[in-house]
Amino acid sequence: MINIPSVLINLSLGCCNSFILISFFISSVYLVFNLLSFTKTYGDSDITISATASSGLPISFSAGGACSNSGSTISITGAGTCTVTASQGGNASYNPAFDVARSFIVNKAAANCSVTGYNVTYTGTPHTATGSCTGVFSEPLSGLDLNNTRHTSAGDDFSSDSWSYPGDANYSSDSGSVSDNISKANGCNISGWSGAYDTSPHGATGSCQGAGTLDLGSSYTDAPGGSADWSYSGDINHNSQGATVSIIINKINGCSISGWSGAYDTLPHGATGSCQGAGTLYLGSSYTDAPGGAADWSYSGDTNYNYQSGSVAIIIY
Repeated sequence: MINIPSVLINLSLGCCNSFILISFFISSVYLVFNLLSFTKTYGDSDITISATASSGLPISFSAGGACSNSGSTISITGAGTCTVTASQGGNASYNPAFDVARSFIVNKAAANCSVTGYNVTYTGTPHTATGSCTGVFSEPLSGLDLNNTRHTSAGDDFSSDSWSYPGDANYSSDSGSVSDNISKANGCNISGWSGAYDTSPHGATGSCQGAGTLDLGSSYTDAPGGSADWSYSGDINHNSQGATVSIIINKINGCSISGWSGAYDTLPHGATGSCQGAGTLYLGSSYTDAPGGAADWSYSGDTNYNYQSGSVAIIIY
């Protein structure tokens, strides 16, 4: 017992006065606040705590560190150590109790990280996996490192590209891997040829991207042309390719034939002219006497020149 106030009371007993000293004892108080023998994780729901005082008087709480409180309800505010203090201030009959503090650990939460790889065809530009990390309240978290997923060239194995999240005050670090792929591209644009016979060789034309070797196949000078089987060896970023294109060479007309017109001169006259190529030219009839007539000519043609025929006038006057 402590803090003992006393009262001196004067008693009148007739013959004399007598004094009696009466003391009032104020009781001391103790608190019962059990150990908070648990751990929590950032993002966990609120906790309700309790404590009792030997006096039966109400108890107040205060919280600090990784938590806050509203009365006996404790809210987790971050990872770390939460310390809750129970207090009882006493009254006229009871002394204040000694404060009792209890603590518990709040662990970091796991971040929710989602990373998506890519499966693309080579374009010459870099590609990077996409992703994000969010917290227990769906809030965005910064710091997700996707640098190891960044690639430009095809041909390598990117099936286990690593990513990492460094964590922060309330979230643990995280890491993982993602499968990425850059496929080789087709880089060739090859065309055939079509046109009239012109004595020049013709073949496939075009080009292929990359460092591989391009073979455009056969070329043709004579009609009707033919097939050009082209091939490309490919390289690290481009597929090997090959196909067949048509080289079309059309026959042409190669004849220039004229009739004749003139005065009678006792000589035979007929069609004149020539045809290109190795075919046979027949110039038709010739005439000596007036009025002349028609010369029906024909050309047999050959590999590069068409068969032709016609009629020209032989005029003798």
